[in-house]
Amino acid sequence: MSISTVIGYKKNPSGNSLQEIKNLVKDEFDALYYLNNNLDVAEAGVDPLKHYLEHGWREGRNPNVKFDTEYYLNLHLAGQSDTCPLIHYCKMGRGMGLEIKEPAEDNYQHSIDYTSQRSKSSELFDSNYYLASYPDIALAGIDPLQHYLEFGWREGRNPSPWFDSRFYIDKYDLHRSDICPLVHYVEFGQDTGVLTRDLYNFERIVDSHSDIIGSVLELVSHNPDIATNEVLQGIILPMFSPGVIRRRHNLTDMVSDFECLLRYLTYDLHMGLSPGKFYDDGYYRSQVIMRGLERGHTQDNWFRHWLKFGVRHRISPVDWYTDPDYLELNPDLVSYPDWPFLHLIRHGFKEGRRFHPIITLSNAGYPNRKRSTYELLPDLLEKHDFVSAIQGQMKFWRSPKMDEIFEQAHQLDPSIHKHEVYQASYQAPYHDDNYQFYSFIRSKFSVKYENVILTPFCKLGGADFVGGVLSHALSNFGDTILIRTDASDWERPDWFPPGLHTIDLSEWLRPLDLDLRKRVLYELIRHLEAKHVFNVNSRLAFETFKDYGARLSKITNIYCYYFCADRTQEGREVGYPIDYFANILPYLRKAVFDTRYLRDRLEARYCLSPEMKQKLAVLFTPTMSASSETCLAEKQLECRGNKSKPTIIWAGRLDKQKRFDLVLDISRAMPDVTFKCFGKAVLDVEPSREHLPVNLTLSPPFKSYSELPLTDCDGLLFTSLWEGMPTILLEFGAMGMPIIASSVGGVPELINDTTGWPIASDASVEDAIRQIRDLLSNPDARVRRAIELQKRVAQIYNWDTYVRDLEDIILGEERNEK
Repeated sequence: MSISTVIGYKKNPSGNSLQEIKNLVKDEFDALYYLNNNLDVAEAGVDPLKHYLEHGWREGRNPNVKFDTEYYLNLHLAGQSDTCPLIHYCKMGRGMGLEIKEPAEDNYQHSIDYTSQRSKSSELFDSNYYLASYPDIALAGIDPLQHYLEFGWREGRNPSPWFDSRFYIDKYDLHRSDICPLVHYVEFGQDTGVLTRDLYNFERIVDSHSDIIGSVLELVSHNPDIATNEVLQGIILPMFSPGVIRRRHNLTDMVSDFECLLRYLTYDLHMGLSPGKFYDDGYYRSQVIMRGLERGHTQDNWFRHWLKFGVRHRISPVDWYTDPDYLELNPDLVSYPDWPFLHLIRHGFKEGRRFHPIITLSNAGYPNRKRSTYELLPDLLEKHDFVSAIQGQMKFWRSPKMDEIFEQAHQLDPSIHKHEVYQASYQAPYHDDNYQFYSFIRSKFSVKYENVILTPFCKLGGADFVGGVLSHALSNFGDTILIRTDASDWERPDWFPPGLHTIDLSEWLRPLDLDLRKRVLYELIRHLEAKHVFNVNSRLAFETFKDYGARLSKITNIYCYYFCADRTQEGREVGYPIDYFANILPYLRKAVFDTRYLRDRLEARYCLSPEMKQKLAVLFTPTMSASSETCLAEKQLECRGNKSKPTIIWAGRLDKQKRFDLVLDISRAMPDVTFKCFGKAVLDVEPSREHLPVNLTLSPPFKSYSELPLTDCDGLLFTSLWEGMPTILLEFGAMGMPIIASSVGGVPELINDTTGWPIASDASVEDAIRQIRDLLSNPDARVRRAIELQKRVAQIYNWDTYVRDLEDIILGEERNEK
């Protein structure tokens, strides 16, 4: 029995399902790292873990920053080609303590590209802070950034007041990776909102710099003993909020928390200002007067009065706190030896304790900048409407009227019992722990739009181009915004109209789990109040419509584009038309297709009722450029005397779907024809170039049609196992290129016996050769069919037709309603 039978993974795992294998290795697989370092996988939109298990490890790709696939394979598995190293490690190697990466000490100086690291890290590195914090570096005259990248982070030095090297290494377990934590943050952490410092270590920092505090206070004639006395350590520091100080003095984030403290102790404390928002001057003054403790106090310095008298008499400085409430909610503190309010500010907030019958703390933060509950609370308490609403709700909660309401409810439903005074209750919108996320994102949308387009990203695909076409066409129907939901890519801005409102929502959604991303998008659509919402291949939009489509359909018109389904290695259909059609169709105004083929296939598959059939519409995507006035086939015939052999071009991914294996077999059987191919593998293993037929050349994918030998060839060969409507066929058709194409998906709507040379989806080599020979031997038919193809493209796949059909989709039912 081979070792792969026990622990390996092939395309069909032996003894384990793919899902079981995924569950086994998921904790060791970093999807973000994998996609960032394998852009071809990201562009293909495939499951990164599935790609690694089926192809990635064979290609030497790494599953995370700490695991070296080839190193592990060669060291522990003797280079066995049928055993996935990560599976072996998770099943056996981890328990045996096997090395997963070459020890860094041996090759560190040779493996680090400092020029690249310097470029990536420079914007987040604070040279002034580094030199001021580490005078030995300043005295040595060393480049501070270079020192940090090579030595500083290893010595526990920090690149800025906002980044703690040791904390980051410990928090994200980088001890064995030997990667600079700041570089790791730039490459993998910055877009995911990870923490860069301990939010609760401020007291430790202050304690280690008590000598500096004492010196500063001595210089400004304050008592230097405050640096270590009970007031500073036990009250001022727990109440201290750097954000409050920054806002009070209009300081930027470049001023560190410690510098804010020094400013407070130097100026604000002497003036009687509080160190944070856990103090209300007006409320405290009213309590003092009510108790007769003012004792001739006439100065406008009530905070210092509280420090001297209020703490001693246990007078709450805020109206949202009382000792009885805190102790009732936290009975384990009944025997606490000090004032319970001091426990709250010193420990209670950090421990997440309840301190108010109604107010509860949210653990949410702002996207890309995690903030603790302790940091968020001052922001909430600063809002008068928040506090007053809470107090009003609590007053009503404890009123006889509320008792009456509960009694009536109990009579109707005995399971409803009398409410408790300290029963948890929430004040909208703060009842939702994730409100902070949504409010932050909503603030980025300051105006309303008539139309919303949701796309996953903008790369180079056909769906991305459709997003551009749609945004141009919707300019006739009011203001439009395009929102990217899944990734930040924006590679073809030229596809979109100038001045289009676009926003990258994925940047803020990335730190959230899927359920919260769906909720945020749903709330955002409601907020924008758009009349029309189009989804052009956004997975998040599909997921959102699945859960919230029924609600959204009541307030807006939802349209979803569907392109061809994909297929697994076993030939099973997968993709958006499979996962997100039948379950959301009832909520759509229209389901939009770019081919009649897919529309008819789904209609038959789900046996749609007449009512549901009315929701299906076809929009033929226009070509990127208008049809040429001349026919390319005619120019090719004029130039055929300039080459020794006929030439056929082919372009596509070198994957199973595109049947490049068929192209290789055809070229071997036609040595009298030159085949010029363009493409690369994305999902499958790249074919060996050593064994390519001598009459076939393989070049990287082209970026522009102008790079191709258009007039020096005789036709295009297009092969595929499944398709929608390939953009490449439309573009070549508009030029008048003779085309031999597989009759799959929507291709027969364009290529038939009058417009080209169709071949069956399961065509043999002989079938394809027969059509190629017919094309090469019939120059008249070549021109005639190419011209017919040009006419079809010009008639159906043009801009005017698209705009007209879109208008019918949007306005058709509105006209009927009128």
